[in-house]
Amino acid sequence: MEPVFKEARRIWTKPTAQPNQYGLFRQTFFLEKPLKKVRLRLRADNRYAAELNGRWIPAQQYADYPFYPVYDEIELPDDWLSEGENTLMVLGYCQNEDSSTYRKGEPSLIYELTGEGRVLAASGTATLCTEQTGFICGSVERFSGQLSYSFRYDAARAFNPLYRPAWLLPDEGAAYHPRPIPQLETGQPTRARIVAQGVFRQAEEPESGRRMQAAWLRHKPFAQIARGSAWLPSEEGTAFSCGEGDGIYVVLDLSEEQAGYLLLDLETPRPCRIDGGVGEHLEDLRVRTAVGGRNFAFTLRTAGGRCRFFWPIKRLGCRYLQLHVESTRVRLYYAGLRPVEYPVSAGRMPEGLDGLQRRIYTVSVETLRRCMHEHYEDCPWREQALYAMDSRNQMLFGYDAFGETVFPRENLRLLSLGLREDGLLELCAPAKVPTNIPAFSLIWITALAEYYEKTGDRAFIRDMLPVVRRVLDIFSGWEGEGLLRNRPEYWNFYEWNPGLDGVAPRIGQGEADAPLNAFYAMALRAASALFGAVGDGQATACARQRVRKLQRAYRQAFYSPERGAYRLSTAPERREVYAELTQVLTLCAGLCADPAEQEALTRRLPGGEFQPSVTLSHRIYYYQALLRYADLIPEAMRDVEVHWGPMAFAGATAFWETSAGASDFEDAGSLCHGWSAAPVYVYHRVFAGDGYPRHPELHVQGNGRLQA
Repeated sequence: MEPVFKEARRIWTKPTAQPNQYGLFRQTFFLEKPLKKVRLRLRADNRYAAELNGRWIPAQQYADYPFYPVYDEIELPDDWLSEGENTLMVLGYCQNEDSSTYRKGEPSLIYELTGEGRVLAASGTATLCTEQTGFICGSVERFSGQLSYSFRYDAARAFNPLYRPAWLLPDEGAAYHPRPIPQLETGQPTRARIVAQGVFRQAEEPESGRRMQAAWLRHKPFAQIARGSAWLPSEEGTAFSCGEGDGIYVVLDLSEEQAGYLLLDLETPRPCRIDGGVGEHLEDLRVRTAVGGRNFAFTLRTAGGRCRFFWPIKRLGCRYLQLHVESTRVRLYYAGLRPVEYPVSAGRMPEGLDGLQRRIYTVSVETLRRCMHEHYEDCPWREQALYAMDSRNQMLFGYDAFGETVFPRENLRLLSLGLREDGLLELCAPAKVPTNIPAFSLIWITALAEYYEKTGDRAFIRDMLPVVRRVLDIFSGWEGEGLLRNRPEYWNFYEWNPGLDGVAPRIGQGEADAPLNAFYAMALRAASALFGAVGDGQATACARQRVRKLQRAYRQAFYSPERGAYRLSTAPERREVYAELTQVLTLCAGLCADPAEQEALTRRLPGGEFQPSVTLSHRIYYYQALLRYADLIPEAMRDVEVHWGPMAFAGATAFWETSAGASDFEDAGSLCHGWSAAPVYVYHRVFAGDGYPRHPELHVQGNGRLQA
């Protein structure tokens, strides 16, 4: 592999421990003639936005760990360089505090620009820098604990910046790795429609989100205060004017759930403050900018006149955008997002779906797409975090939806790099999170085996096996009388249902939960297949033996002959809870050994006998259990319509975190969540060719409904 950054040094504006850091870096170079084969390599801790001769380079830093730095390489058009003076500008950003999407490293930037094999510019002594970027550094509002900082921007602070030589940082010693996935694609600004407008009175709140949430709003008819089109972008702009209140508010609808970079283009007669907020719904009759400790808002101070503002540092996930402009007049040319997507194409929709099923399938695929960027994300709005449990679902559904395997592989690798000293994987990657869910490390092993089943990629499996062994070794130390015993220092979460969310009451030391042991059985079976793939017979036999031992202990601890079902836990307060999740995990993990008993238990699932019912996050296990029996397939299909149909009829353009929608989690429910695309999996197995046999016991009638 060609060495990179041979003439480059790591740089920043100055050594700092302050969080939320911005720095602008500039290097000018001269050419006697334009060159071809122009490439820019760069790596930032942890974000960058680059321009060459005033043209923004549509690229973004891969999400990496400080000890495993990844550089991006972007091939640029030949005509971007010119004879004479050329200027490379890079806005560097460093969050500089741990969160669910970033592990704290050191604020830094390294780059090199080449043309026809020559280094034209490289970070180092020739680089100038300034902190006069317009962005307020240090502690400002956070979108959420997972996403960390929002931004405050003051245009006056960006005028006539004073540049000085960049600070040279010592070599970090870690080898640089090439970006393992394609660059994301940035689209043109999505159309936005003004759906509400009026005047507001400002609330006395220090944070932008709470200011907007508590502001007094008075609606005004569009024709009364606006001239121009309700659709943006608009070359002429839409002019708003009203002398009441503290300013003008506008709510815009992007037509569907989007994930992308904020773009504003507006004009005010004098300097003013603008608060902006993003959200997925208007259930508060405004964008919900503040919920709990979260702040889905930002602040922009204009210098007066026309202001074009673009923020390609963090993506925003939303459908609606609200602006509070502290001015009696404003002309709005555009307010919205430039959508950003991972470059993947949807495969062929299964044949035989009726109208509702096609809608459910299409929205499921779009849900997956909105949750794929540098890595899988649980949701594009609230967290943008990579979890092993969520991503296992997204991988499984994505194999059918897209037929692409590079992205799943690199997500599995990224998760593996988060191996902790205690032998578990970090809750999120690349990140450092104070809490951990043991079951998620086990689910990662299952996802790895599913990747191998799909690809046959033995080389990658060999790379991952040391992590598999380490994780299983740790869990083997948790065994007692054949079962995994709970460790109270961890979060024993399984799904968002009472008694299964690990919140209260906490299960004490030495108790055992059926779901954790079922995930353990799945992981052992997956590991057995992985060891077999590389010819490790001894490890394969050992994993199978541990499954048999677990199977016996599991039945003894959790099976109730009277109920013919499995208890949630050995803990006294949960011993008589027969959750649906427990039953489906037992079936999928192969812990119900008697075929007749297995079938009898499966056939009881559609009746709703077992409560609480499985949520959307783990509904896939419910379907995997039912789809083993041809005559239960209609039950699975009806269940999809029961759970996903209401969302589709409600106009959802992406599927929700839970069936409760935005009101869940104390009004912080996500309306686009990757784990909720399970219908893709179901429909492909029932209707598609793709190696999955159609069931001869079933036929499709008139409206496309399956009939037994």
